[in-house]
Amino acid sequence: MATPSRGRAELITGVLAAATSIAWMLLPGPLPEQMVRAALVFATVTFVGLTLVSRLSFTHRSLLALGVAVAGIALLFGLLGWSWDEVTWWVRSRTSYATRLAVSGLRVAARAEDSPALGQQFDAWIATSSDIASSFFPALVALEMFLGMALATTLYHRISRAPRGKPLGRLREFRFSEHLGWLAVIPLVIVLLPRLAVLKLAASNLLLVTGALYALRGIAVAVAGAALAGSGPLTAVFAVVTGFFLLPVVLGGAVLLGVLDAGVDLRRRWTQPPASD
Repeated sequence: MATPSRGRAELITGVLAAATSIAWMLLPGPLPEQMVRAALVFATVTFVGLTLVSRLSFTHRSLLALGVAVAGIALLFGLLGWSWDEVTWWVRSRTSYATRLAVSGLRVAARAEDSPALGQQFDAWIATSSDIASSFFPALVALEMFLGMALATTLYHRISRAPRGKPLGRLREFRFSEHLGWLAVIPLVIVLLPRLAVLKLAASNLLLVTGALYALRGIAVAVAGAALAGSGPLTAVFAVVTGFFLLPVVLGGAVLLGVLDAGVDLRRRWTQPPASD
């Protein structure tokens, strides 16, 4: 619905999306659900507005939309007296319930084998996962919104006759401004300094989001390098399988590769011909 010449498919899609969004916003729910809905409104309005009036890349439009959503939610917390403790309690309770339901069969087997140690390990794992989910709830929501904006942009450019704004682009071309590095440096300093404990939660969430973006950039560099090397589908399958079993190592390497690419632009160096003497 954001294009000047709308076709039938665009009009139907826009009407259905708007009606579904309004109905979803009007549903009652606990504070965390209301917070997520409000964040989606802030981010969506900002993202659509930037798509209509600017030539920014998808990455920069989405990051600005997330920034506006964060500012809007912070304002609502102050104006409406929302409690962050209520949000974390709700997320921890829901995560604990869902995790216990998912591993209920394993817990029953542990009881049948009369293995209290295994049951205690399950309880400790559930408590840890619930604490992580509640602590990093804002970052996880932000990453989900980033993915949602990417899917929406892809669909929009596929069904629209005259789409506005830059398309998503290929994964191998994913990049962002080097100034984003300050969004990693500043929260990292806050996390490491003991006297800034009050800001550690917000800094940790921001660090997780920026780390995910640098990991995605590192994966883009790896994909671009594999394409230049002429790797085939078997190599891609092997890389995916290896990444699944060595996920922490792969993610750490992807973050480092993304940071390196932000500093020296590896893809540009690979594609530029060597300077002649």
